[in-house]
Amino acid sequence: MHRASIMLAWLAAGAALWTAGCAGEGAPPAAPTTTVSTTSTTLGDFADLSEVQAQIFTPSCGFSGCHNTATRQGNLDLSSASVSHTQLVGVVSECAGKIRVVAGDPDASYLLHKVGDGPEPCGTLMPQLLPPLTPAQIELLRSWIRGGALPAGSSPASRTSTEGPTSSSSTTSSTQE
Repeated sequence: MHRASIMLAWLAAGAALWTAGCAGEGAPPAAPTTTVSTTSTTLGDFADLSEVQAQIFTPSCGFSGCHNTATRQGNLDLSSASVSHTQLVGVVSECAGKIRVVAGDPDASYLLHKVGDGPEPCGTLMPQLLPPLTPAQIELLRSWIRGGALPAGSSPASRTSTEGPTSSSSTTSSTQE
């Protein structure tokens, strides 16, 4: 009985440390090794979302346990290219009504502010507890957005107009996006 209580306490402590990582406390997890390709898979002169997903969102946002299907910190899931596109492009963030990604306009895209490329964002710079994005990774994001922030594998000719920003549904989160 006593042994079971001790094991339960260890499990609870481990769970608390895991969730604290997304709240900005605790030691950083070991970062995956990410190499930004110097020969990008582009559509025309713009990066494709599949490349952004593989080189930035999956290793830096999903790996940290913050923006995946299970945790959805800031009501944001970046677990796959299709989900990332739906959750980012034209969607109003939970922070001061800013648009996460404005297709064609990197400077107006709040996502870039959150990774340290633009005005200081509300909340914490991303990725939390991992090294900041490199200039090459930020340029990859800018290139995708500049090219219209298209879904993975889309060509610029297949671009469809959007109805305008959509609001992200509100959920309780320990960090602001």
